[in-house]
Amino acid sequence: MMRESQNLHGLSHISFDATKRSEFKIKEQPSPYCLSTIESALRVLELLTQWQIETITPAQREAFLTPFHAMVEYQLKRIAHLRT
Repeated sequence: MMRESQNLHGLSHISFDATKRSEFKIKEQPSPYCLSTIESALRVLELLTQWQIETITPAQREAFLTPFHAMVEYQLKRIAHLRT
């Protein structure tokens, strides 16, 4: 997104290395280090917690991706259904 949007170039930003692969199973990411938006948001919250700027509890961290996982599972089921 940063590469494509000139509007974002002037904004302050942080970057991070993805420590695990995306769980977005229905879409191939352009590179192994690419994450979905919600996975990236969680990673930023984890870093902000580590830096003591924000607080996300382990329980909140576990629950954060629940809607994302449900969406991926639903989409995989729909794809499987269409193939039968």
